[in-house]
Amino acid sequence: MIAPGWIYQNEMDLHLKYMKDSILEGGCAAGRLFSYLNQHFPKAEYVGVNTWTDDDVYLQKDWDKGYFDKGNLTELITKEMFISNCPYATAYDCKFEMFETDKKFDIVSIGQIGKNINWKETYKKAFLLCKDNGVVIGRNIEHKKYGADIRQAINKYTFVEQVKQAFVLRK
Repeated sequence: MIAPGWIYQNEMDLHLKYMKDSILEGGCAAGRLFSYLNQHFPKAEYVGVNTWTDDDVYLQKDWDKGYFDKGNLTELITKEMFISNCPYATAYDCKFEMFETDKKFDIVSIGQIGKNINWKETYKKAFLLCKDNGVVIGRNIEHKKYGADIRQAINKYTFVEQVKQAFVLRK
């Protein structure tokens, strides 16, 4: 079963296209992307980073409606929810830019969104955690509030392709 969340099917398929042995996702929320990829790559390494305790984010009843539409929010997304949906993954509760590891990943996926994100630092960090032959897959490039900042932050990287709001970058 695929966990609920904000990533579209064709955006998950874009991740699937580049998936090899490992993925790090900043903004993993309830684990929708990992629960999808794990069906195809059950032996891969999955590492999720999210600010569960710093940001209150809720699941939606209707994913086609607006997040703040009256009566559309349901339960709070927690680290425990993520672990329940993705027991094979390692979960870290911190800002992506503050996450530290010596590991490098085939895919570093940036699904996080919010007003307190330094997008240039986020993508700089993503490339530090990416294998030399890996990719960074970002999302929300067309977001009405954050899209322009994201586009500005990624303009120095090699743009490979885009599907809906997700895009692939190389160094």
